[in-house]
Amino acid sequence: MKHFYKYALLMCCQFSTLYCFGQSDGTNYPQLEEVYNQIIPYPQEVSSGGQYASGKSFHIEGTPYISSQDFVYGDITINGQRFEHIILNYDVEKDQLVTYHPNTYQRIILDAKKVQFFTMENNRSFASLDANPGYIWHRNGYYEVLWDDEICFLAKHYKISKIKKDFGADNKQFEFEHHEHYFIRKGDRIHRINTKKDVAEILGMPKKEIKRIIRAKGLQYKKNTPECLVAIGDFYTNKFNKN
Repeated sequence: MKHFYKYALLMCCQFSTLYCFGQSDGTNYPQLEEVYNQIIPYPQEVSSGGQYASGKSFHIEGTPYISSQDFVYGDITINGQRFEHIILNYDVEKDQLVTYHPNTYQRIILDAKKVQFFTMENNRSFASLDANPGYIWHRNGYYEVLWDDEICFLAKHYKISKIKKDFGADNKQFEFEHHEHYFIRKGDRIHRINTKKDVAEILGMPKKEIKRIIRAKGLQYKKNTPECLVAIGDFYTNKFNKN
């Protein structure tokens, strides 16, 4: 990591020299930007995180990541700038977004205070929320965006380790248990939702309308909560809220 920072400093000095030279001879900024990208081709905001400790959860069955140990290509928005085709994985246990350093190939943690959005496989989108008062699993504030149009349905994923139910084993074994909590962001407020009744009350919709929407899609709220919320969000945005 030290070698990377020395290299980056050297490259920045070289870029500064080019910039000063460009100012004197009339070179425009796009040309300088092109030279900079040739010298330092990797986005520095993506390459400047702390090292990720990846070995602590290996004794637990399952994965601390959202779905798989495998890293995938995704996009990130950091401080308003979008970076595409970045190798990513989301550690749900620690609520950390992880990537690989392009030079050292070490796993590094992206700064949650700078990350605003990221997408992963299957077009799954995540947003970083500044706060969710009273919610103990908020942590770094990464939430999956299920629906975002006039209202926003969010899912908070988290994993905990528990003792595996294996009565034949002599030693205790642990496994990851995946949980989700769901929220509606309406205006400036975030509301926790547990039941269809919560959704109906917050959106001001008849409960029977909520049931009708879910039934029409062949879904069950407890078993297919994300899909149900997407269907409700679509109806609320395109039909109910237009009346």
